Amino acid sequence: MKKWGFGLAGFVLGLAIILVVGITLENRQTQQVTTNSAAESKAASTADQTTKTGTSSTSESTASATSSSTQKSSALWNHTKAQKLSTFMSAWGNVMDQQYEESTVSSPVNFYGMKFPQDLSEIRFKVDDADATIESSTSGTGNKDYELVAVYSDAATAKSMGAHLYFFTLHNGSPVTLITQQTNGDVQSDGLYFKPTANKSLSNGFATIIDGGTPSM
Repeated sequence: MKKWGFGLAGFVLGLAIILVVGITLENRQTQQVTTNSAAESKAASTADQTTKTGTSSTSESTASATSSSTQKSSALWNHTKAQKLSTFMSAWGNVMDQQYEESTVSSPVNFYGMKFPQDLSEIRFKVDDADATIESSTSGTGNKDYELVAVYSDAATAKSMGAHLYFFTLHNGSPVTLITQQTNGDVQSDGLYFKPTANKSLSNGFATIIDGGTPSM
């Protein structure tokens, strides 16, 4: 009976040890699962943040590029618009049975002894009979009454005393096409008289170009 009692006690003790070991292993497995889950959640969060950051950077880059493109296209005057005006003046001149040339510093048109834009500072200008200041501008902006972006004339091919001189200008940011056919007078003291053209096709064509469009005939 004593041997049986000792054996029972040993059995109970062994069973208790097995239970303790089992519980300990289960706790460790639970901790490992919890640790792995936390690590996976952290990794997922980091990946999500990286994706958001990448998306944000891409969006900012796209917005910046769009803004830059918009600024370029909205410039009052640039090389692209100058090319459009050249094409338009060629087509418009054909319709009017006139031949227009652009007058530049390197290739000026002689309008009754005056050459533009280099003679701008030597002449007194009148627009609708009122004194006006005019300066050459490559951007369409400046501090004068009229910012001159292009000069066209048919003086080289027009009939005697029948030449036209067009100043394509920006007046307070708005397109204004000025014309003169003045053939005489003291332009230094009395002034060279301009007025806005009455030809709607011409003025509207220039306005379309300033707005970034392409005029049609």
